[in-house]
Amino acid sequence: MLEAKINKNQSLSILYSLRSILKMGDSLPNAIKLLSQVEKGAVKQVLSKVVYLIFDANVYPEDALERFGIISKTEVFILRNSLDAKDAFSNIIQMREVSNRFEKSMMTLLGFPVIAVVIGLLIAYFAQPTFSSMVNTLVKQVSVTKGVDISDDVQLMWYLKDQNFDFILIVGYIILVISLISLYLYLLEYKPSSIYKVFKLKAYDDVPYLLMMMNNLHKAGFDPKRIFDILAKTSIKKGWVSLFTLLEKEATQGGKLYTIFERYGFPQDIVLILKSSEIGKSYWDSMDSLIEYVNETNKQKNEMLKKVFGNVATVIGFSIVIYFTVGLFMAMFSLQSVSTALM
Repeated sequence: MLEAKINKNQSLSILYSLRSILKMGDSLPNAIKLLSQVEKGAVKQVLSKVVYLIFDANVYPEDALERFGIISKTEVFILRNSLDAKDAFSNIIQMREVSNRFEKSMMTLLGFPVIAVVIGLLIAYFAQPTFSSMVNTLVKQVSVTKGVDISDDVQLMWYLKDQNFDFILIVGYIILVISLISLYLYLLEYKPSSIYKVFKLKAYDDVPYLLMMMNNLHKAGFDPKRIFDILAKTSIKKGWVSLFTLLEKEATQGGKLYTIFERYGFPQDIVLILKSSEIGKSYWDSMDSLIEYVNETNKQKNEMLKKVFGNVATVIGFSIVIYFTVGLFMAMFSLQSVSTALM
């Protein structure tokens, strides 16, 4: 029974409700209990199980919420290391609104063209036997009745000549797409710095997470060395461990933290702001403003990307489908022309 989950929209709605209740001064366990009494359906059932874990099984509220998919493991860390649960939920909600914005933009821009290639190749694959049979029949018919070889006069587009070749192309293309996506996900998990250096927009996605975790621990009273030590040992993403380890070493030596962020591939504007605040001794005081700046910049850059290239991606996608479709009509026209000329 305890494995029941809720969807992302339901989860976000719960977070908004809990934040509202917490603003009235209630504790997180009591806020969850109150919400379980007013919700209905599947959400009520899940929250009732969360309440049971908290009050009867002595499970920490953040762990109980995570068990049912209301918050993620990263969000558990933020909630656990925040002085104020209300502020923690505000941070979590804010991060959810901007998380994976880069991937969503890429899906918007590249999704249709990538799928269009598959559609075109599938059209060619299923149409090839028909057109190949028509060509062979016509060539044989003319060869018998007219004694003329017209095989050179009825050439088909390259993707209509061999069905096996079309099949290999489809499989190869799908494998290529899956491999590229897998490589991206692997690098994002284990070597995110390589992704940040190539895809700056992805850095704007992840930087708020990193800064928010650092800021929450600082507000909880930890010094920089301890902050980076905790993050290195508890980081959800393995590729972030090296970043926090380097930051801990730099903090221990009294060095400049912004140099580590620069080496790790953070966008130049963020590095410059970190450098300015660090030199001006306002590093932690300006962290909230920096997080807000990164979120807003991320939103604007993604919107601009989709605005500039959105129509281009649509045109490319339709052009690919039209290219394969036109080949079919050209083949039909060629066959009809040859048949009419030889009647």
